[in-house]
Amino acid sequence: GLDLWKRTDYTVDDLDMVQLYDGFAFQPITWLEGLGVCEVGEGHRFIEGGTRIALDGELPMNTGGGQLGWGRLHGFGFAFESVVQLRGEGGARQVQGDPRVAVATSGGSLRLASARLTAAWPASPISPSSPSRAMRVSPMVAQCCTILKASFAMLGRTRNT
Repeated sequence: GLDLWKRTDYTVDDLDMVQLYDGFAFQPITWLEGLGVCEVGEGHRFIEGGTRIALDGELPMNTGGGQLGWGRLHGFGFAFESVVQLRGEGGARQVQGDPRVAVATSGGSLRLASARLTAAWPASPISPSSPSRAMRVSPMVAQCCTILKASFAMLGRTRNT
């Protein structure tokens, strides 16, 4: 997690939300610690009571419901939810304010895990068809988002996106 911050000018203090892999209950706690959100061994205190990680909290976490909300997609849902939130398309689950920076994690073990820092910036040019909250994303992330939307549509699940 800390290696992520070595490769960018962003810091943990820039985070507006986190979408953390939660295949097992301890994993979001270890991600919070590993990313430097809190000290190692203090993750359980950071999430205690849920107010700090609530939608209107200090650091909203897993705003799309995590693995329980998405099903077991091993991180694809977290990348998708980050993009939805940064675009301002979260509907009732939209993070308050103007979220600009998110981390989405994946993987079920430390050897296979990954973290992705996603930041929004205004698309150019800004026009009614390209609102200021639009976000440029890599072709891979855009393709994953399209596949996820189509998959949920086929399953009869609706997402507020």
